[in-house]
Amino acid sequence: MVIVNAFTSVPQSTHTLYCDETGSTGSRFLDPAQPTFAEGGWFIAHEHRRATMDAIVQIEKRYKSGATELKGASLAKSPRGQAMMREVCETLGKLRAVAYIYVVEKRYAVCSKIVETFFDPLYNPRIPNSDTWDPPKRQSDAQFFYENGGSLIEDFTEAYRLMDAPAVKRNAEKWIAHLTAAGLDEDAYRIAGVLAKIEDEICTERRHTAADKTLSGIDSLNLPIVAEVFQFVEQQCPFPCDIVHDQSASFEPIYRYFFNLFTNAKPAVLEMKDGRRIRYGFENAISLSFEDSKMQPLIRATDYALAGARMFIQLTIEEKPIPADVTRIAFGNLGSILLKAYTYMHPSLDEMPALSGHMASNEWSGKVFRRLDVELKDAML
Repeated sequence: MVIVNAFTSVPQSTHTLYCDETGSTGSRFLDPAQPTFAEGGWFIAHEHRRATMDAIVQIEKRYKSGATELKGASLAKSPRGQAMMREVCETLGKLRAVAYIYVVEKRYAVCSKIVETFFDPLYNPRIPNSDTWDPPKRQSDAQFFYENGGSLIEDFTEAYRLMDAPAVKRNAEKWIAHLTAAGLDEDAYRIAGVLAKIEDEICTERRHTAADKTLSGIDSLNLPIVAEVFQFVEQQCPFPCDIVHDQSASFEPIYRYFFNLFTNAKPAVLEMKDGRRIRYGFENAISLSFEDSKMQPLIRATDYALAGARMFIQLTIEEKPIPADVTRIAFGNLGSILLKAYTYMHPSLDEMPALSGHMASNEWSGKVFRRLDVELKDAML
């Protein structure tokens, strides 16, 4: 049911997504200690907010030992903290809260940025305009750079971070030489098409960012995830929904910028070749606001869920043992991605609704979700 305000004709929200991010390193794109970035949270019906907040506070009181605020990154380091986070997450599930996560492998995100830079039809005449609206083609290209780049990925990362146009061009030339030597002449040919204009491309992007102070930090590779969250709420949440994010001095202007960009635009739908859509003129994502996690238990609960998922991913990548409580926490949000894959592979099953998403290489995805599958089966024995 949609409630409409009689005075403004604007739908009133019935649910709220309380969300937070983890693993952000700004324009320092690649950080070995933080290879993953994620945005996630809890969808809560308004009539359940008080019960969920009270439950979180009561659980925290039982575990708290003098700290002014319990933080997921610290809690994840001890079995007691992991148990507390698991209890919070499972209690929210019992109170009908729905977990959400969008997780990004940063190295793959850099490769996606390489695709955007080298294969932009505005600057590379060898790339058809249709590629821009073809996500599977763009993902395939990103996967190609991921598999064939080695240290050239780090080299691009630093050049792009500094918006150093000559250095980005030199990186493109290194890719061409590398791929030619490997016998991948067609791929080298496609990249070579951007050489004449690549410095103009980077200089234009640098001027655009510098001209609008609201976009301080816009060069961060983490920013596409912001648009993903807003689009998910607008298109997938079946109820009019507010978005409440943890306060963040560095990210708040960017969140507001993108939300207003979508909300204030003329209603329109941009459809990709694979059926995915980008909507403008939001009707379902009602508002964006920010709250301090010290005052809002549901923001803290989001931090706990993200900390568990991030720890599960990190231990998977490092091929280390994973505590059972961490697996249970991660299943609350990463599990919806795994279940969606199950129903995709087995058409006889009822299709799992889209509750979460990820942006990652084939290698990363296979490793993380196979491990989650195995750990869950072991936990049920």
